[in-house]
Amino acid sequence: MKTVVGFAVAAVLATGAATAAIQSPGNNTGELFEVVVDTTNGQVYARGLDIAFSAVLPPSALQSTASYSATSAPYPDGFTLPTVAADGNLTTFLGQDGGHDSFAFALLGGGQNLGGASPQLGPNKPGGNVMEFSSLNTLAAGNLTALSGSAAANAVAALETDVATLNGIIGGTPGDKSSANVSAQFNGSTSTMFQLYGNNTPILAALGQDSNLYAMTGNSSPTAAGQVYSGAEVTMLANGTLETVSAVPLPAAVWLLGSGLLGLAGIGRRRLSA
Repeated sequence: MKTVVGFAVAAVLATGAATAAIQSPGNNTGELFEVVVDTTNGQVYARGLDIAFSAVLPPSALQSTASYSATSAPYPDGFTLPTVAADGNLTTFLGQDGGHDSFAFALLGGGQNLGGASPQLGPNKPGGNVMEFSSLNTLAAGNLTALSGSAAANAVAALETDVATLNGIIGGTPGDKSSANVSAQFNGSTSTMFQLYGNNTPILAALGQDSNLYAMTGNSSPTAAGQVYSGAEVTMLANGTLETVSAVPLPAAVWLLGSGLLGLAGIGRRRLSA
């Protein structure tokens, strides 16, 4: 079974350089990062966002094994993505070929021992390993399934290797939001990139599409279906701005109708009191 995050990267860079822009997943470490793919030519951009994976799924949101119900999933984790403007590298990346190419984006993150490395927090239990990703898929549609405990652990381990590889290209220091075009490490194979775990769930969404941001963790054992959490939907605008999807505003006509009805109600009350 394929249990990888999906980067087709060169193993020679897995050890990375001495510096690292993306905080690598590990014991109470890990950061959310964005990837943008030029689906026209296969080039790839990556950037750390300096958002801790534990902010996406805070310890307070975790359900115990006994209280978690798959029929109620995904559980809201309360996370709202702050607006992240494009940096110069992304602006250049989106403008290649005269700005006529098509692009897709994704968010990835993960870590281990969420909330503290206490002995009772086993690797396959809630918070033991946390895999975070964006996807158009949903549980309700039946095209998204929960990671088992062992699959979550393997996904986090694969992510750690991928981040080390990316850091060998990006450089910088953890949390500095450095970025780079990392296309050389993907061999142009976007068809096999960015697939998550055994059922090859795609995580890429076109710019402007609303994508679900998920966090998955174990629930009791290596074979048990894990827990699924979700934050606010995210999207990337055409100019590269990454943000939480806002509630759909009411049309102006609705506001006018509402204010008119309130006005009529006020008139009615005055007449009754006259």
